[in-house]
Amino acid sequence: MELIYQGLEDGFKSDPPQHISRIETIYGEITEKGVTALYQSLNFHGKHFIDIGSGVGKMVIQIALQAGVKTSTGYEILPSRFQVSCQALKRYQDLNPDGAKVGFFLNVSTGETNQFQDPLLDLSPYDIYFINNLLWYDKTNQQLAEALLAVARPGKTGILAKALVDLNRLTTQTTLEVEMTWDPHYRLTIYTFL
Repeated sequence: MELIYQGLEDGFKSDPPQHISRIETIYGEITEKGVTALYQSLNFHGKHFIDIGSGVGKMVIQIALQAGVKTSTGYEILPSRFQVSCQALKRYQDLNPDGAKVGFFLNVSTGETNQFQDPLLDLSPYDIYFINNLLWYDKTNQQLAEALLAVARPGKTGILAKALVDLNRLTTQTTLEVEMTWDPHYRLTIYTFL
């Protein structure tokens, strides 16, 4: 991971688009240690993984390198972070030509529509969804819940920083303690769709 990200920007320099609150973009990320705890606790092997709000793509690339997934995808709304993730992707591909397939997408929504209706964000192919939604507004979390429920299939897994009440009726729910940049003992909510 150090070799892939060495010398790259952190992606935090530019302001978010007008329709995104600055507070929704600044709260931190899961650490490498936290990612390791996550994939060691859940079955990622052979699965399709997506990180919604992937930042500079560290989790996406770590999952691709270490968790045995078929694909690992990041979806980001801030162009500066997306650009860094694309630079990291190039390095990943150079170092791991036969590794898991990795891709990054940039949300191009204007904010006038539900960002989860972006045609680039088709959630149906994925088995595992990671969403660091802790500081998202209620409206955004409601849209997220609706998007996840629309693709809910038995065995799919949603991993969220903030629990969503709307998901309780179609899932079993557990928690997992992982290290985040803001809390070394943060409890993520794990939803398994029934």
